[in-house]
Amino acid sequence: MAAAQQSQREKMDAFAKCLTSKKATMYGSSLCPHCKDQRKMFGDSFKYIHYVECSPFAMPQDTAACKFAGIRFVPTWIFGNGDRLVGIQSLKQLSDKTGCTLP
Repeated sequence: MAAAQQSQREKMDAFAKCLTSKKATMYGSSLCPHCKDQRKMFGDSFKYIHYVECSPFAMPQDTAACKFAGIRFVPTWIFGNGDRLVGIQSLKQLSDKTGCTLP
């Protein structure tokens, strides 16, 4: 991996970790094309995002978490202060909402 690619990946990892540290959670579904697009924005760094699967095939505890959070549409982001954004969010929108530094 070239140094520039590694540096960009490290920045994206840090951004994803920051979102999670700020209690940002993405609720989505593996069946949802918009959710897939949102995940692609993070690439391999998505593994650091706090993510809850809301598909009918999710684990029962995840399905309950989606119902408890009142998720009606995916993707939905819920933040530590209770604010929520529905639909695909740009990295800038997520940065603005959390104060995390853009990669």
